[in-house]
Amino acid sequence: MVFFITGSPNIFVTNWKILVRETTKTKLNGDWHIDENALVHGGNIQSASQDWGIPEDQWLDLSTGISPFSYPVEDLPSSAFQRLPYLNQAFLAAAKQYYLPFDSCTDNPAMLPIAGSQIAIQTLPKILRDIGKDSSTESPVRSVLIPSIGYQEHQKHWQASPVDITLYPAMDIQVSNDAIHSELQKNPNQHVVVINPNNPSGVLFTPDALSEMLFAMGPDAYLIVDEAFIDLTPESSLLLSAQFRSWPKNLIVLRSFGKFYGLAGIRLGFVFAHSSIIRRLSSIIDPWSINGPAQAIAQRAFLDLSWQVKTREKIAHASSHYLDNFQDIVRITTRKIVNNGLFTSFWLPSEIANIIDQVLKSCGILVRLLPAGHCESIIRIGLFDVTCVEQFEKFSIALARLKKAIIHESATI
Repeated sequence: MVFFITGSPNIFVTNWKILVRETTKTKLNGDWHIDENALVHGGNIQSASQDWGIPEDQWLDLSTGISPFSYPVEDLPSSAFQRLPYLNQAFLAAAKQYYLPFDSCTDNPAMLPIAGSQIAIQTLPKILRDIGKDSSTESPVRSVLIPSIGYQEHQKHWQASPVDITLYPAMDIQVSNDAIHSELQKNPNQHVVVINPNNPSGVLFTPDALSEMLFAMGPDAYLIVDEAFIDLTPESSLLLSAQFRSWPKNLIVLRSFGKFYGLAGIRLGFVFAHSSIIRRLSSIIDPWSINGPAQAIAQRAFLDLSWQVKTREKIAHASSHYLDNFQDIVRITTRKIVNNGLFTSFWLPSEIANIIDQVLKSCGILVRLLPAGHCESIIRIGLFDVTCVEQFEKFSIALARLKKAIIHESATI
C-alpha cells in the first residue's frame, strides 16, 4: 500500500501517479514497443530520436545529471580486459581513500563495490525484509518513508515488498524534515529513504539533521541515504561527518561513481553499511560484477585529486554560464530555481514548462519535464560543456526560438 502524508496537495498525488506510469519505448527486432509499467529515466536518446525524427548523433542530451567532463579512459592496461575481474586490492584501497579518508576508526562502515547503486536500490528492500523475519523483535518493521519526488526506482522496488509506503513531501527541506519527524513520532519503527541531495528538488539534509532523524528511529529501522549527487559537496556526505565516525548499525549510504566522473556507462557504485548488511548483499551479487576496466579507471580517478578540483571548477563555471542565459528567458514565469551544479531545476507554470520541453526537443535538445504540483511543473536541465562551440551554438539557437515561443505564450495567458 502507498500512503500520502496529510497536507500534500491532492493534485500532486495525481501528478506523481502519472509520473510513475509514464511509458517507455524500447526497440525489439526493429519495432518499437511501449512498456506501460516501466519507469522513465533521462538519457533515452533512442526514444527521442524516434519521436522527433532527429538522428541520435544530432541530439544534445541534457536530461541527466551526468557530468559532461568525463574522466579520461585511455591507456588502460591490457590485463584489465584479459583477466577475470576479481576485486583488485589497489582499486579497493583507492576507493577507501576517496570515500573514507578517516579510516583509522575501528568501527567504520564496511564497503562493497557494486555494478551501479541501482543494484542496491533493487535488493535492499528484500534484504531488510529478511532481516525483519530473522529478528526476534515482537514488532518487525513493516513501513517505509520515501520522498514523494526523486529517483523513482526507490519507490518501485519498495512497492514489491510487503510494506506500507508513505511518501513524504520533498520540495522543501524544512517541510520534508518536519514531515519525517511527524511520521516517526507516530511510529518510530519505519525505514526511511533519503535522497541527498534530492534530484530534482535539490533538498539537502545536513549530517546533523540525519543524525537526529536516526535518533528518532527504532533500532530495527534503517536509514538509507542515497548520495548519488553529493560529490560536488563531499563535505556534506555522512561518510566524512564527525557524527558518524562511530557507524550506526542501522545506517546505509549509497554512492555513485558515474555522475561526477562522467562515466555512467561503466556502472559502478558503492554501499557503505554495517558488515551484516554487506554480507547479505554480497551473497546475492554475481561474482566478477565489477569489470576490469571499471576498476582500473576508478582506481586512477579516485587518486587524481588535481582532476577532481579542476572538474569541480569546470562544472561550477559551465553551470553558472548557461544558467544565466536560460534564466534571462524564463525569469518572468519562474517560481523557483535550484542549481545543483550537475543539473538545474526550474519550477514553472505547466503550460510554460510544456512549451519549453517541446521547443527544446524540436531543436534536438533533451531535458526532463516533471510534475511538481497544482498547475506547476519542473524543467530539469543537465550540464553541457559551454566551451564546445557546436553544443553552445545549438543551445543558443534553441534559446532564441524558446524566447519567441514564451513571449507569444505569455501574451495569451
